[in-house]
Amino acid sequence: MANKKGVIVRYLRFVCLGLMVLFAQAVSAEGGKSFWKNIRNQVKKEPDKVRLLVDRLARMDSTLTFEESALAFYGQSYLLRDKEEPLVAAMNKLYSSASYEAAFDTAFLVLNINPLNIRALLVSALILSRVDSSFAYGNAQDDVHYFFRRALTLLHIVAQTGDGSEQRPYMVTKISEEYDFLHYYLDIWDIRSQSLNMKMPCDLLTLGDSRQIYFEITRVLELEKEAWGL
Repeated sequence: MANKKGVIVRYLRFVCLGLMVLFAQAVSAEGGKSFWKNIRNQVKKEPDKVRLLVDRLARMDSTLTFEESALAFYGQSYLLRDKEEPLVAAMNKLYSSASYEAAFDTAFLVLNINPLNIRALLVSALILSRVDSSFAYGNAQDDVHYFFRRALTLLHIVAQTGDGSEQRPYMVTKISEEYDFLHYYLDIWDIRSQSLNMKMPCDLLTLGDSRQIYFEITRVLELEKEAWGL
């Protein structure tokens, strides 16, 4: 079988060449707390509007503004509160054990709950990109591009929220989004360490070449507290 990483990178290059720049604006430097407060308030005020935006974003509607796309992607976290995560854990376990058909079916269940789950989109694409796949769902090559495009559209939203510096970290709702962003958006695979800065709060990932990339994790910590009933 072809080297998995090479296959992924080739697909990403192909997709990125055809992917339009959907958003022209970045999140202002008003700070993470203001960012999340704004998202939370809009979801609380107009949840049906956010659900419609989620549907449009899942369909890669190129007419969405950055503000609408960010509200859909980050607002979905407040609508669902990680409801899909038990299935995501099952999907990851199946994928790791090479139970690819079951993993693909579980990813489908995840996406039925949350069509903006980046990890489920990537797992779907990775499974379909395997040259030894013994099952097919329609045109496998087209489906690979489709799932990668959806994932990259969402990772592009993350990219527009900052620049990875301490002053302007990338906004994420899950720890897995940090690694998916580095691997599949920036094509960075050599990660030396991860540390937590609770003051910001941020995750700091140090790369093999000593570069450092920051991810803002306010929502991650909120969800952890909810899970523990705190």
